[in-house]
Amino acid sequence: MTTSLALLMDGDPVAAWRANWAGVVLAAMAAVAVAWLLVIALAGIDPGRWSVEWTVERLAMGGVAVAGVRYVGIAVGWLLSGSGCLGAWV
Repeated sequence: MTTSLALLMDGDPVAAWRANWAGVVLAAMAAVAVAWLLVIALAGIDPGRWSVEWTVERLAMGGVAVAGVRYVGIAVGWLLSGSGCLGAWV
């Protein structure tokens, strides 16, 4: 995922998606979370149920879920191919 994050930061979303789509999805989730946390911090508003802890917990759970989906997809693709070739899952 670090390769896709680095490519995304360099402004190449297509190459980032090809490297690892889960990293791109995680980066988008993190961007939304950072924006929300900045709004809370700078405006001094009461976050309500969307506290910092809640946001960080959901970001962590989402990242694990996205990575898990990708890794299960890779494993299924590998098992179904019979040759060990990962094909389009990589």
